[in-house]
Amino acid sequence: MHTQKRLLGLILRIAAALAISIVASPATSAPIEWVTVSSPNVTKDNTGFGAVGYEFQMAKYETTNAQYVEFLNAVADKEDVHGLYNADMTNSAHGGIARQGALGSYSYSLKAGMDNKPVNYVSFYDTLRFANWLNNGQGAGDTESGAYT
Repeated sequence: MHTQKRLLGLILRIAAALAISIVASPATSAPIEWVTVSSPNVTKDNTGFGAVGYEFQMAKYETTNAQYVEFLNAVADKEDVHGLYNADMTNSAHGGIARQGALGSYSYSLKAGMDNKPVNYVSFYDTLRFANWLNNGQGAGDTESGAYT
C-alpha cells in the first residue's frame, strides 16, 4: 500500500512535469516550485521507451494536499464528475483532505496538519487532469485537454 501511494505521488510529479515544460505557475495560495532539467541525457530503457532529449521543468516536490485542495475547489466544486476526490482522503489516517457539502455544492478543506504532506489516493487519470489544469492556467481551467487528452 505504501509503495502504491509513493508511486502515485511520483506519477503526479511526472505528469505535471511533462505538461508544464514551459508554463510558469500563476500566483496561488499553494504555489508549485519548479526546477529546470536542462541536460536530461536520459536514454531509452530496454523497452525502447524513456528517452528525454530536451529541456523541461519538473515540480521540485511532490504535490501537496494544499495544492490538490486548490485544484478540487477550482474544478470539482459542483459535482466532481471526474471523481477527482476519493473518500479515503477523508476517511484514512493517510488522507489529508475533507469534502463538505452535497452534490452540486461541494467544497474541500485540509485536515489539520496535513497541508504540506503529499496528496494520497489519486489515480493516474487524476494526475493527468491535474497536469492539464496546471497547463491551462489553473483557476477554473480545463482538465480534459492540454498535454493529455
